[in-house]
Amino acid sequence: MKILSVLVLVGCIVGIPAQTEGWQLVNTPFAPVSRDRMTFDEARGVSLIFGGLTNQETWTYNGTAWQMQSPAHIPPSRLGHFLGYDPVGQRVLLYGGSANSTALDDTWEWDGSDWTQIGSGPDARYNGAMAFDPVRQQMLRFGGNGPNGSHAETRAWSGSQWLLLSTGGPAAREGATMVTDTLRNRVILYGGSGPQGGSGGRFNDTWEWNGSVWAQHFSATTPPHLSGPSMAFHAAKGWVILGNGDMPFGTPNTDVFAW
Repeated sequence: MKILSVLVLVGCIVGIPAQTEGWQLVNTPFAPVSRDRMTFDEARGVSLIFGGLTNQETWTYNGTAWQMQSPAHIPPSRLGHFLGYDPVGQRVLLYGGSANSTALDDTWEWDGSDWTQIGSGPDARYNGAMAFDPVRQQMLRFGGNGPNGSHAETRAWSGSQWLLLSTGGPAAREGATMVTDTLRNRVILYGGSGPQGGSGGRFNDTWEWNGSVWAQHFSATTPPHLSGPSMAFHAAKGWVILGNGDMPFGTPNTDVFAW
């Protein structure tokens, strides 16, 4: 695990040219207020935000300006939902979340102009992790919180239902982060919080999913115990980048790591 400069890192991730790598303030006249989840819609070349607290707006960002979408069908408002891009179906997939302290179990997809509900069940979850499984060619989700606390199921979306693949591997948790390592065809999971968590209930473990099973990996340099961190895959470097998140007692993490 390497520790990196956040300025160089961010420039590379968002595609800022090398000579101007770093944070840049982008002023847009119409920008969404605080939201909960965002993903990149590769087919349409925009970032997409949905929901947050009592909000059910859909916003996209094309690199220049935010635009609020006006779909004919809209998922109910929520926060803590699973949101990710499916490169096979060329759709953004949304699952679960929490509304008025109630866990949700509905599954929706965004085709660039409208939301369509494509399933419900078999469980209600929020604050879990989602990424694309390059081996199975399916969207993968892990863990999250629900009516009976934190969970450890790994499920894949078949196109019509969430298939249970595993209950082994990482311990039950919420607030973990997952990302697809397209170079090695693996899904990487880090951190989160749960009953078996270490310091402050947080985890600092790293797991890899190979399409069939989870394997824990160890490193001489280990990030802190984190809940709610963020990860992204840096294709040019072949690195998984980790940052943000809360350390024990709510202390914010300001370091950035590469795997």
